Order: sequence, then structure tokens, then C-alpha cells
Amino acid sequence: ARMGNVDEIRRLLSQRQSMGWYGQLGFVVVPGLLEFAARVDGYDDNTALEDAGDRLDVTGAVNLLLFDGRLHTQLGYVHRAELSEGYATPNDSVILQLQARL
Repeated sequence: ARMGNVDEIRRLLSQRQSMGWYGQLGFVVVPGLLEFAARVDGYDDNTALEDAGDRLDVTGAVNLLLFDGRLHTQLGYVHRAELSEGYATPNDSVILQLQARL
């Protein structure tokens, strides 16, 4: 009986349609030193349902490049908005990344 449930779930998942999109923009403030970036993306995990799987993310970041671009630091903020009524998760993020090229 258990295998029948798994097969049914697989069948239902194979029939759903998902949709995602994004747009992004970067702006160089000081060439080779300072950049700003923004991104907006959306995701609908099942276009036939209005549910908590629908999401909109807005990201902003500042990039600092040092030592002729060999050290790249990025500070970003991600705001995640669930698009279903009455459902929200406090899951925004502040992300600091450091990348070194030798």
C-alpha cells in the first residue's frame, strides 16, 4: 500500500507546472573598486495553486574590490516575501562574502 502512495505523489508532481523569473541590475560607482547590484526574482512552485510556495525575493548588494580585484568583498541583503495570504516566514538574510584570487 505504501508504494501506491509514493507512485501517486510522483504522478501528481510530474503534472504540475512551475514558473520562475528574475531581473538584475549592476552599477559601477568607482571602476575596479565599488559596485552596487540589485536583483528581483519570483518563483511559483505550482501555477495551479495559490499557496505558500509562491515567493518574491529582493536582493541588494555592495561589492568592494581591493588589490586590483584580487580581493572581492560583497555585503548583501535578501528580503524574501511569501505571496500567500496569511503566511510569512521571517527569513530575510544579511550575507557577507569574501573571495580571494591568488
